[in-house]
Amino acid sequence: MEERITIEKFAQMMGLEPIWLKRLSFTSILVSANMLQTMFTNTLDGLTSKQWLLLTITSSVEEPQTLSSIGATMGCSRQNVKQITDILKKKGFVEYCKLEGDKNTIRVKPTMKWVEYCEKNGKTNEAILDQIFDNFSKEDLESFFKNYCKIVENIEKVNQNLGQGV
Repeated sequence: MEERITIEKFAQMMGLEPIWLKRLSFTSILVSANMLQTMFTNTLDGLTSKQWLLLTITSSVEEPQTLSSIGATMGCSRQNVKQITDILKKKGFVEYCKLEGDKNTIRVKPTMKWVEYCEKNGKTNEAILDQIFDNFSKEDLESFFKNYCKIVENIEKVNQNLGQGV
């Protein structure tokens, strides 16, 4: 049976030099995203991680959000958000609405089906989060989140530079 190379084993093999730590950290982010996608596929009653994220974002604010603002929050294009919301609309999780005085802008708001889903699955979702962050102290979580925010800020800078042809 072939031995699986873990991130930890790979780090030891590379001697933990700064460039390798950056590469391993970046690789770990991508691997984690794939693992989370698989987890969502296996546990969320037909919702993908992007669908769940979109629903979580739209339900966390009072005013229905535009496709563009949802895309900016999710880190994807308006067109991608439109594809996701079209699927969620067919599934009954969101509806489109327009605000008075702004008839041209599509806004998205979650339906009661999403509220009912959250009520039904809230304890399971909390248990999953507890398992993912098991053995993290409050300080660990704060440090993780601060460092994550630095990564997001730097990704935004890279995207700005790429958009300027740099």
